Amino acid sequence: AVDTDGHRRLALIVGVGEYKNANIPDLKGPPNDARRFYELLTGKNGYAFPKQNVCLLLNEQATTGEFKQLFDTALVERARENDVVVIFFAGHGSQARDKNGDEPDEWDETLMFHDARTEGIGDLRDDEFNQMLARLYRKTRYITVILDSCNAGTATRDPAAARFFEPMADDADADP
Repeated sequence: AVDTDGHRRLALIVGVGEYKNANIPDLKGPPNDARRFYELLTGKNGYAFPKQNVCLLLNEQATTGEFKQLFDTALVERARENDVVVIFFAGHGSQARDKNGDEPDEWDETLMFHDARTEGIGDLRDDEFNQMLARLYRKTRYITVILDSCNAGTATRDPAAARFFEPMADDADADP
């Protein structure tokens, strides 16, 4: 990681528009959104994030396992006190039945990576993501998370372009 002004600027940017599971509809925007966000952070008129400090995962690169690995190696292991960390995710979001009783509505929110709901791989639940963020927070408190994933149904879109995805079934879940 490269220092800038005495601290590091680190980022993990994900854009998932293509899904391995044929039952999950592909999305057009997320890879472009992720590329534009990468440019915002690293570009000439951007936020001065060194390109070598920013990981960009698009489509088939953006598996659940790759995200978790890069979260640890590119963010947690490299971060120091007062470093700035940004995490950006664009792709499907959904829900799964709460397993530990911490959700008043009895639903966990989830992120769906390229390989979600395939071969024993479930969505990334908010509980696990929160544990990941807690590990990072022990290193630096300057963390920004931007989630461009929705579960809004047809509230603002044509029904044919709905951005709602069915909750994850218990049998499709893989325990972390």
